Amino acid sequence: MKKREWDLLKAWLVEHDAIDEDIVCAEAITRLDLSSRGIEELPENFGLLNKLVALNLSTNRLSFLPDSLSELSNLNNLDIRRNRFEILPDVIAKLSIRSLNASGNKIKDVSILKNAKELRVLDLSSNAIGSLKRFLPISNELRTLNLSCNLIKEIDGFVEYLRSVERLNLSSNVIETIPSGVSALESIVELDLSSNKIRTIDSAFFDLEMETLDLSSNNLKTLNLFSLESLEELNLDENGFESLTIEDYFAPYLGIKIK
Repeated sequence: MKKREWDLLKAWLVEHDAIDEDIVCAEAITRLDLSSRGIEELPENFGLLNKLVALNLSTNRLSFLPDSLSELSNLNNLDIRRNRFEILPDVIAKLSIRSLNASGNKIKDVSILKNAKELRVLDLSSNAIGSLKRFLPISNELRTLNLSCNLIKEIDGFVEYLRSVERLNLSSNVIETIPSGVSALESIVELDLSSNKIRTIDSAFFDLEMETLDLSSNNLKTLNLFSLESLEELNLDENGFESLTIEDYFAPYLGIKIK
């Protein structure tokens, strides 16, 4: 039975120009590129590829993934960007992936990530995400998170799950306020908040240890800059300030001019 299943899966993979015909067994495949193939669904026996480490399914027409993907116990990297997903497939919660790219879909619901304890790199940019409360486990390994180009208005309720995040992109959303809860970003190095609607920033923000900060293209009219002692790069373009004050002890390592 297993040989029959492999023969069927192999034929499908060869048809989609993903493997050579001389591949003799599923276990020989550790990396697979199925991007830009016009695929609408994967075979249910896809789980036979249980030695896969990296799987690229980008730029197809997928809207769901088969349950058999849960058998891909070695999978570290999954790329499903530019497909037709509206929710993250449940099977992702059963994988131990370290990197997930789900950008460029129509995703609104990412609740299954509350079980994704091993993710280190997550790209959810260019989707339709509005709320992210409790979207990750409290204990997680996330280091890089891209949430740009979504519909996020409030960051309270999910930044507390980002204590280990070093690079965070929240650009091109509809955020209006940076609340005191931002102090949870204990490991932040790079933060992009450009192209939002930010009007107010809580003082706790200026105690962060980030090195790069982009606040350009917001609605900031009044701002008092202080602390941010590790800051090396800052962009404040396109805000239309009426009042901008800078304390003497602000960002001693800042390497560029503030505009």
